[in-house]
Amino acid sequence: LVFSGIPDSRDALGDLPGVSRRVVNTTLSFGFNRSVPVIDSRIERVYSRAFGVGGDEREMNDTYRWTFAESMLPDDGPAYNRAISALADDVCTAAFPDCEACPANDTCEYYR
Repeated sequence: LVFSGIPDSRDALGDLPGVSRRVVNTTLSFGFNRSVPVIDSRIERVYSRAFGVGGDEREMNDTYRWTFAESMLPDDGPAYNRAISALADDVCTAAFPDCEACPANDTCEYYR
């Protein structure tokens, strides 16, 4: 899926006024199928619960946040980003996580 008129490079997107690294990477991964880490509040929630990183989102600085996300990214980054987002939307929800249904509950810090 390619969006006409939307820049498809990190530099071109990043040069747009008001566009953050979060927006750049989300656009590149979901819009242009690029293998880049994506971070949003849902993905941060999964990382915080499953791996015990960051705890409170405010405690995790940007450098650590991006370094951790990059370390988690497999070769097929776009598929991984879609899967983590789906896990956050369907299982690891903010209000009522369904820990019993989570495929990572055997290693999840939050579930233990």
